[in-house]
Amino acid sequence: MGPEATAERLRQAARLPWGGPEPTRDVLRRAVRQLGFEVEAERQLVLGERGVEAVYAGATATVQFDRIRAELVEYLASDPVEVWLLSGRQAACALQWWKTYVRHMLLDRQPGEYLLRNLVHVCDGPDAGYLAGLVRG
Repeated sequence: MGPEATAERLRQAARLPWGGPEPTRDVLRRAVRQLGFEVEAERQLVLGERGVEAVYAGATATVQFDRIRAELVEYLASDPVEVWLLSGRQAACALQWWKTYVRHMLLDRQPGEYLLRNLVHVCDGPDAGYLAGLVRG
């Protein structure tokens, strides 16, 4: 599915009538589906300190990770996160673009607010393998 077709699917989904406020999780799930992906497996889990390092240390430049590690652990280590394993007909980079959009448009972040606040994390390297093992294991 090309970018124009995907954009049109998202526009159509945005015009669907809803019965009122909807949980953010449901909005995100519908968008993932409209992007051409399906949730193969999912699990809610607590990453813990080791999990935060497994997900972020390899994806973030070492110097940057060392600088923000304590904040990431404080933010992510003890609260549940929801992990979805996705498959689809679309190039995985569509999820990276969508992630950026979600971070900028769906988070009501005030100037100077905690910059690590995150709603969606998309991974496709060793961090993806680690999370897939937790979901399937």
